[in-house]
Amino acid sequence: MNGGDCPTEISHGTRDFHKIAAKRLMPLVGSEQPVREMSRALRQFVQDLRPPVVGAMQITCADEAEHECVEALQREFVHYALPDLKFATQCALRIANLGGRYEWGAVCAAENHFTIPASRSGYKLIVAKVNAHAGAETSPTGERYGVLQRYGTESPCCGVLRGLLDGEPGPHLEELRESFRSEGEDRLAILTDGRTVPPERQSLFAAIVAARLQARQIMIDIQDHEPASPTLYLVLPCVTLNRREKDTEIPCGIYTADHRSAEPCEEYFGLGDAPGDYRLTVRNRRIHIEDAGAGRVRPARNHRHLAQKAWGGRKAEISASDHKRLREAMEKVDRNKHHADLAKPLLKMLLPLLAEVAPIPVAIALFAQGAAHVSHVHRVHRLARELGESEDARRILREVHGRIDALDPRRAQALVEVLASEYRLT
Repeated sequence: MNGGDCPTEISHGTRDFHKIAAKRLMPLVGSEQPVREMSRALRQFVQDLRPPVVGAMQITCADEAEHECVEALQREFVHYALPDLKFATQCALRIANLGGRYEWGAVCAAENHFTIPASRSGYKLIVAKVNAHAGAETSPTGERYGVLQRYGTESPCCGVLRGLLDGEPGPHLEELRESFRSEGEDRLAILTDGRTVPPERQSLFAAIVAARLQARQIMIDIQDHEPASPTLYLVLPCVTLNRREKDTEIPCGIYTADHRSAEPCEEYFGLGDAPGDYRLTVRNRRIHIEDAGAGRVRPARNHRHLAQKAWGGRKAEISASDHKRLREAMEKVDRNKHHADLAKPLLKMLLPLLAEVAPIPVAIALFAQGAAHVSHVHRVHRLARELGESEDARRILREVHGRIDALDPRRAQALVEVLASEYRLT
């Protein structure tokens, strides 16, 4: 792994971390394993690395078929690696909901919970494991994915992902649909196109994409969060194959975020999120998934910067009457912007006006500056690619407006300057 951008004081620890990850974890990516194998490998990884503190978070579908996946992490990793919550009781922060959706802020809560004294004098490792799942049935014609014999009856598994592929409505499905269509890529269209993805592999590939995209959201949250003590993050997207016999699991990738200094190192190794690129083979009765980028490490992308780059600095067209109003507002900004105590009133004056005359570029600019919550990432990407609506942008600006009073005056002053430089008229 490339640790060349990491600060000197932690470079040795970073090299050790990468060396151990390459030995214990990377060989498992893309290869079907017994469901406990990844958790055992995590335990061995921690034993080799010996971090002062270990914390964990697990995200799974609420489906009862995922009990083996949950128990495997608890018995093989959490029990041995985490500090006691109560006497002889170790627990990961857990999310279980329909479809295994990551909830914004969860990894930040986990980081806070495991910031115990030993992590302040050293550092802590936070492991975030997210599992999507698919049923797998062996038949005379080969493997069938997406169904499970449940209580004597065949049913969809994962039923939520099946509903997503079938276009069903529902708030949880809308959340998943937003992520599956993020960054201008309609992964659902690819998954349901039988010429690109064979129908018998739809459910399996959908689960890989789901795990991969939820892990990305965890990483986006990590990039936006300042840990309370030096922290090394490991984010693992995986897919459980629910079987009649013991379940198996496909680790899909490894995100790493080394936030033990002021200059984070953030990387990814594993499968991408393009289902049309997946190649499935069976060797020794085990599934192997590959794509073009699976064998190399690449930098984790900063999605705030990506949105601004995708927009490309374009300006909104402003009518003559709005041009006059904007000029008057910017003249007032120029007279008062050097006074920090006036920054918040200026920002409160500017945002409603800009929400009327140029909502999209302003929303993108403020998101790139970190003023809008990172959970808007998919919405902002749509705006940047001209796929979103002005009302989406105004929703973001209303949120920013509602948080002005809580801003540090210098932070408010900096945002005023950003808007003034973008919309100063001559």
